[in-house]
Amino acid sequence: MHLVFQVRWAQELSIYISPPSYPQSAQTYSHFSLLTFLHCYTMARSKAIMLSPLSTRVSLSELYERLGIRNAPGGTTAFSRQTRRWTKSYRTGRARLVPELNNWNNLDVQSDLQEVAEEFFKKYGQSYWSGDNTVRYTDDKDKIVDLLKQVFWKQSQHSRIAHRKIQAAKHTLSPEENSRCETPTMNQPSHCEDATTAISHRAYSAPVAQMMNSLPSTLRPDPTSPPLIQLPVKSHPSNTQPLYSAAKPAFWIITNKPKQTQELWPGGNLQQQSLSDFIQAIPILKEMSKLLRIQLTLETAKRNIVIPILIGDEALWKFAKTYLAQKLDEVEGVEDWSSVQIELIYDDNVDAESLMIKGLLEAGRECGSNLSRKWFMLTLTMLRRYQFLERSSFG
Repeated sequence: MHLVFQVRWAQELSIYISPPSYPQSAQTYSHFSLLTFLHCYTMARSKAIMLSPLSTRVSLSELYERLGIRNAPGGTTAFSRQTRRWTKSYRTGRARLVPELNNWNNLDVQSDLQEVAEEFFKKYGQSYWSGDNTVRYTDDKDKIVDLLKQVFWKQSQHSRIAHRKIQAAKHTLSPEENSRCETPTMNQPSHCEDATTAISHRAYSAPVAQMMNSLPSTLRPDPTSPPLIQLPVKSHPSNTQPLYSAAKPAFWIITNKPKQTQELWPGGNLQQQSLSDFIQAIPILKEMSKLLRIQLTLETAKRNIVIPILIGDEALWKFAKTYLAQKLDEVEGVEDWSSVQIELIYDDNVDAESLMIKGLLEAGRECGSNLSRKWFMLTLTMLRRYQFLERSSFG
């Protein structure tokens, strides 16, 4: 019986060698032994992705600790937000997103995770693993990439589990409760309000004082807490505990000049104020004399929603708050990594997206000064057509 030996060279060249069925000479045996040795040596030195073990008992916090992220700029919070955005946006060579890579013990999955980790390391490695960090960019690449693979995979699994729990909880509600948790539609007037009407979503408005007397004490907010949450106007007191926690995403102010910074806004609240009042209320925004636009991003486990807003365009500002409030209703439960990001865009970053927004607003003004239902639906359709509003990881 003939034996077939496959020799894989570094450049993925395959050579098949079939020895004779009977010995011809000592030289033949010597040649055959040499080829066998080369085959084994080449396979041992191959850079093919091997299945690596998963530290099932290691939490994300411990992985961050092993990566030395605590000493990195922005700490673990900024790193967690950066890695989660990366997993929801980066596509591998097989056109797959990280949330699609579920089976850790699959060779193709680990190969894709390796690619995702290496590309993240190339782009952000020097930012996180240089300077005084205990884990060094130049010395610990293999260790960093291996830990990043686990970070990306665990983050994705946590997001998927949280999403499934929310969906499962919705199916356990009574018909009356479930009707109150359904996703708002375009035809609901609460999301197509007049331009002067207040946005009533709990994450964007302050509590209404006159509501307090009609609510049970268990539902009243702590008077010492920041006014971030607004309770529903049509409340239905119940003895059962709510299945979903109140949406309280963290607010971040992001700048890129003169250097990239990420500053937490502890009392973050868009409230019922105009765009100009909002800018004046935040010192870092007020100081930006050449500010062209701000970019609102709602980041959740399920999707990222991005809306650029030109400075001075109050109509789009009101549309953005209405639209984000609708999406928070769809999310129902907000995970600990959800956030609202306010990114500053300067006048030297003018692009086609800004010009498109400006033209869209001018067209909307022709329909009237108010944010009518027709204008709302037209804007939503156009924004989705240009594919910069939503980037979903779960379809």
